[in-house]
This record gives sequence, C-alpha cells and structure tokens, in this order.
Amino acid sequence: MSALDINWLRPVAPDGPKPLQILVDWFALNGVVYHASSHQREVLVPLCRELNARGVQCEVDQILDYVSYLQEVVHDAASLHQELPEDLVPYQEHLQALLFKDGHTGNSVALPSQQKSRYRPTSRLSWLEPSPYGGLSGMEVLVEWLKNNYSTYARATRKGEKGKLLEDLVKEMKGAGIKDCAVNTVRAKIDVLHREVKGEKSRSAAWEQFGSVLEEIFTVGDAGGWDY
Repeated sequence: MSALDINWLRPVAPDGPKPLQILVDWFALNGVVYHASSHQREVLVPLCRELNARGVQCEVDQILDYVSYLQEVVHDAASLHQELPEDLVPYQEHLQALLFKDGHTGNSVALPSQQKSRYRPTSRLSWLEPSPYGGLSGMEVLVEWLKNNYSTYARATRKGEKGKLLEDLVKEMKGAGIKDCAVNTVRAKIDVLHREVKGEKSRSAAWEQFGSVLEEIFTVGDAGGWDY
C-alpha cells in the first residue's frame, strides 16, 4: 500500500482531527527526536499506533512515504516556486517548520508566506543533475528502472515486497555514482511523479523532460501491463 492510499485530510471522526493534523501535532512534540535519529522508522511507531487507534489503518512505511512526499512538495514550493497543493496550504508554515531539520528546506529561497526567513543549504538529491562521474542523472536511472520494473512494483502486495524492489533500485543508483538516495527518497519520488501523471500535482522540471515516457509507464503499469 502507498501513503496515498490513506486520506490524510479526512477527519478520523465527525468532530475529530484530520490524520494530517495528528501528524503535524506529533512532529511538534517529537520532531527533534525524529530528525536526530538514524532509526526514523522506529521513532514513528508510536505515531502509527496512535493513528491506528483512531481508526486510520496505516503502516509505518506509509507514514514515512507521506512525510517524504510532504517534504518534496514543500521543498518544491520554496525552491521552484511551484504551487503547494491547495489542501496543504493551511499547513504550509507548520510543515516548513516541523518536517525539515532545523526548519530548513535545503535551499535559500523562502516560502511566499515566510519571505523574511532564511534557509541553510543541506545535502539533497538533485534528480536532474548528472552523477558526480558525469554519468546518468538520478531521473534517468529511475525512469529506466520504472520501464523495467514499475508493473511489478505496482502489483507488489506482500509486506516488504516494494521495499525490497526499491532497495535494488537504490543499489543501482549508488552504483551509478548517485549517493544521496535512499529507499524513502525514491519511494516518495515515484509517488510524486505518479501524482503528476494523474494531474494531482503541478508539473515539475522532471516532467518537462520525461513526461511522455512517465505517462506511458504509469498508465500501462497501473493497468497490469508489461509483465516481466
């Protein structure tokens, strides 16, 4: 299951909070521990239990995926001046402050609502830049992997099956000299690209280069084609 299988903006009860609000509140209390930990998955276990207790059926990996997705769209809103999805706008300042270590998106361009703020640069995977060895970019490796594996990835249902597929992708990317990548990073990127294809997110620079092939990959793969 993907993080996007959960409706993060549907209240858990008629008068209850939205799952996204629960996540934001949790990060307000535990964000420092989360960002400092090298075992972030384990740190999120109590949040996962809280969400399940409130009726939001989810797994820790789905929360990790959603956090990565939120980081991606908030970062893009800051660095590329892309529009934040409308339903996230009310949470913009909280997401900016809580989801990044020290409240920084990893670039020096402030969000529109926080023009007086400054952000220090941090390490971040630049998907469109060639590897340090002058080889393929992260997007080129990802797109080639999706061509060969997305159908299998989309149909993977056993626990840990998608994670194993993505571990192989990360190894391939690192072997190509792309170091700043991890399973959560590539999983979130796939979700973001999928949303772009479905028209649920504004189109990125990656879409301008790879949009037509991504549309074919996701359309055919979601329909169960391309058996390997």
